[in-house]
Amino acid sequence: MPKPFARIVFTLALVASPLLSPSAHAQSSEPDASRAASARSLFEEGVALAEKADWPGAEDRFRRALSLRDSPVIAYNLASALNELGKLVEASELLRKLEHDDKADAALKQSVTTLEAYILPRIGRITVTVRDQAAADQVKLDGHALLDAQLGVGIPIDP
Repeated sequence: MPKPFARIVFTLALVASPLLSPSAHAQSSEPDASRAASARSLFEEGVALAEKADWPGAEDRFRRALSLRDSPVIAYNLASALNELGKLVEASELLRKLEHDDKADAALKQSVTTLEAYILPRIGRITVTVRDQAAADQVKLDGHALLDAQLGVGIPIDP
């Protein structure tokens, strides 16, 4: 059964790709222009990989593009790839930031709302309770240390 949001990634990416073009300021500065061109190239590679359902590759390219250029379009596409990979908590955090991003246009925000409505009900919650914990004890979940503030309360977790 096809996943319901895979096509959003490509349609939005292709329609919104002009948002990735360098600004007039970036064109006047060689390093900025180079970063913008690299981000655009990585973004386009990510879209091509997503079209082939190579989600790990698409995630990598979108993540690297986003590190070079802060763009709502890139962030949305990264969230879409993360969704496909089951990394729902990280995807939902990206989408939450996009909801409040002034640079995101109305069409992108509608796509954010739609994808978020699909992701949020699938995120699990887990409560970790520790008894008789010594000061040197460390609690890990999926290889990551939990903070004391995360103990005893429901924390979001990927299924």
